[in-house]
Amino acid sequence: MSTSTETGYLGNLTTTEEAALERLRSGVPQAVLDAGHKEGDNVTIWNQALHPCPEDQLHKDARDIVLLKFLRAREFDVDKARTMLVNCLKWRREADIQSIIDMKLPPEFQGHDSPPEYKDKEGRPILLTTFGSMDPAKVFGNINAFVRYRVMVFERAIAHLSFRRGDAETLLQIHDYTGVPMVFQEASIKKAVNASTHVFADCYPEFKGVTIFANFPTPFVLLFKAMSVFIPAKTYKKFQLANASETPSKLAQYIHPGVLDPRYGGLRTELSKGLKSEGHTRSLATRETAEIAALKGVVAGEEIMYQVRATYGAVYATVSFRPSDESSEVSLYDSGDEEIQPTGDKAVVEGTYKCEHPGSLIITVRNVGRFSTKIVAYRAGKI
Repeated sequence: MSTSTETGYLGNLTTTEEAALERLRSGVPQAVLDAGHKEGDNVTIWNQALHPCPEDQLHKDARDIVLLKFLRAREFDVDKARTMLVNCLKWRREADIQSIIDMKLPPEFQGHDSPPEYKDKEGRPILLTTFGSMDPAKVFGNINAFVRYRVMVFERAIAHLSFRRGDAETLLQIHDYTGVPMVFQEASIKKAVNASTHVFADCYPEFKGVTIFANFPTPFVLLFKAMSVFIPAKTYKKFQLANASETPSKLAQYIHPGVLDPRYGGLRTELSKGLKSEGHTRSLATRETAEIAALKGVVAGEEIMYQVRATYGAVYATVSFRPSDESSEVSLYDSGDEEIQPTGDKAVVEGTYKCEHPGSLIITVRNVGRFSTKIVAYRAGKI
């Protein structure tokens, strides 16, 4: 997604970048022929026409967004970007990409990926892959099948991008390594991963926004952090590693708690389906107590819902409804002498309340620790 300070995106191009785009754009007809297509073919890539109608500004923008991906991937070297485009189109034609998108996955590839139904704070579709549920021998044993599987998953995720000016242009990926042993390094796995990496590097430019390696083994997280000084800042920002205890707070940096599953520190439960609020997070310094007006302006007769949880460290919490008239405050939840833990079946505290008076919902959270900051997630709304 483009930012106000980042050039190279449609609507924020330097004069040099605009000229490079025009050169690549004018060379598209020949690039399509060089890729093996016939003159007059209606060639599309990621469902975007490379020959849009001159009067169709929306599709012209989409075409330019695609071309700019190749230009950014080759640092606006037009000749290199054109070569990359030709090779990508040729690969898609030879691989019959639509058949991959439409194929039915064999059982060994099913159940590891969650469709990107939700978006992160920047509007990027979220693609979750759980590696702990995979049978390495079956999933990685056939390199061609593995590459086709990953391409299918990625193509279906890309379909959630709008290709409209100013919208998100990349994906946020979560790779969950829960249950994956540190020795998950058989030769077959390396070969399959390397093969897919080459395909994505050559044929899917500028689609990976941030990849979060969640529940990653702590030694590798520490090693990655130690090596970060040698990694280019642009690359380092795209790869985030977190061990089990760090995962919820790391994900909270990018994703609203309301769209995250509880196992990742989120608030997306069955009971909360009617809540529209995306939720918030709040850091608590040592010995800090915070009173949060989670929902204001509630009218008598309305039914409301609340959720609160610890995402990093345990906290004490209370939830109450504070009437705006002279009525007494109503206690809805009190953790008492037992802190709310960031993990477990009861990690998310939630409930509903039919309001008899106008007022506000108040969530109070308390960190009694002397040494560490705690983080909580919460939300409330009318249902």
